[in-house]
This record gives sequence, C-alpha cells and structure tokens, in this order.
Amino acid sequence: MVLRYGFRFEHNFSQVADRRQKLMKVLLICCAFCVGGLVAYVLIENWRFDQHQLTRALYELTPLGTSYSDALARVAKRFPSAQENEHVGFYRQDRTPATVVGVKSIHVLVGRYYQFPIGTTYVEAYWGFDSRGKLIDIWVLKTTDSL
Repeated sequence: MVLRYGFRFEHNFSQVADRRQKLMKVLLICCAFCVGGLVAYVLIENWRFDQHQLTRALYELTPLGTSYSDALARVAKRFPSAQENEHVGFYRQDRTPATVVGVKSIHVLVGRYYQFPIGTTYVEAYWGFDSRGKLIDIWVLKTTDSL
C-alpha cells in the first residue's frame, strides 16, 4: 500500500494479533499475582493471631500461680495499654454458663487486624486472679467488627 508522500506502509495483522495475545497474558498474570497476594495477606494475618498460640505465649509470659503484682508488671511491660481491675475478675463468655473468673483481673488489647472484606478483628487477653492474688486463668478473645 502506498500512502501520500511516497511512503510505503505494510501492515501485518498477524503481528498485531500476536502482540495483543501477549499483552492479555501479561495482564492475566499480573491479576493472578494481585489476587494471590491478597489471599496470602489474609491467611498470614489470621495465622499470626491464632488464639491457641497466643494463649500459650501468654502462659509463658505469666505462668499459672504468678502473683498479681508480678503479672501486672510483666504484662504492662509487654503491653503498655494494660488495664487492671483489683475489684472484679473477668467475665468469660465462651463457657456455658458464662462465669466470672477470679476476683482481680488484667485486660489487654493485644492487637487488631483487617480481614478483607469482612472487617476489623480485635484480639484481647484477660488474666484472672484468685483471692490470694495468684493467676488462675488466661483467656484470649477475638471479636470481629464488620459493616
């Protein structure tokens, strides 16, 4: 095909189709990586805050029988937002019937993470102490706030 000014223009439609196929493959691979990364992010975040692992770690920090003052010092050092209550234990809701554990307690917001598309999950921990001021139970609670 001859265009104006004497330039010759040849157009190969099979090359255009090949380029379009390559571009589609690259876009598909990029989308797959994005979706895979999002799925991995959600799974890794859930794994990091596993209730049983966190409970074991908290028992290593404060073993059963630890005194209230010693446990409070250790917990406050690790979690600066620790809240203490010397007048009442904590209300454990995962048992039937729900019961108050101990006569003193410590409460901590361990952390929070986002579960796409569900919402925000809060991880809290409670320490319960008996009348002698000895640790008798630790409970980890996960709650999800969603739209």
